[in-house]
Amino acid sequence: SKTTAVLLTNALQDVVTKGTGQDVQLDCGMPVAGKTGTTTAYNDVWFVGFTPYYTCGVWAGYDSEETLPEEGNYRSYHKILWKKVIDRLSATKADAVFRMPDGVVVTEDICEQTGLIARGGCPSRTEYFAAGTAPTTYCDGDHAYWWDDDDDDDYYNDYDYEEETANTNAAAAAAAEAE
Repeated sequence: SKTTAVLLTNALQDVVTKGTGQDVQLDCGMPVAGKTGTTTAYNDVWFVGFTPYYTCGVWAGYDSEETLPEEGNYRSYHKILWKKVIDRLSATKADAVFRMPDGVVVTEDICEQTGLIARGGCPSRTEYFAAGTAPTTYCDGDHAYWWDDDDDDDYYNDYDYEEETANTNAAAAAAAEAE
């Protein structure tokens, strides 16, 4: 489905922007999504990735059960090769992004500690959800509150989070009913 494609593409972009595939980020800035891989003993390594224009996979290893050496680029040259090939192919292409169909996916700032909708003070990240599957409850962790300026270790909350949660839940129910 379109929803699954968008969510998986986003997850695979994280591999390249935050994970084991950071070495394949393109010089032209075009988005890349992909997956690195290796066998337990480093007998094989690979990267399979795609851009809005190209898909490419590079495997490296021996036909035998020989371990790739630790020194040099033996355990990373598959990513170096992938990047060089795709950088060269992409050099003349117009800027592009992965398309996200309207109404298929929603974004939400999520508290990294609770997985609920983030409030001020929450360590948060943006996550993508299939329509109707995003959390509807706001974080209620102590970290979600702002400290006052007196430094007396009392925290306050001048916002009605219960009302905010009720409004969000009502909107989510109305959206689900409309589908």
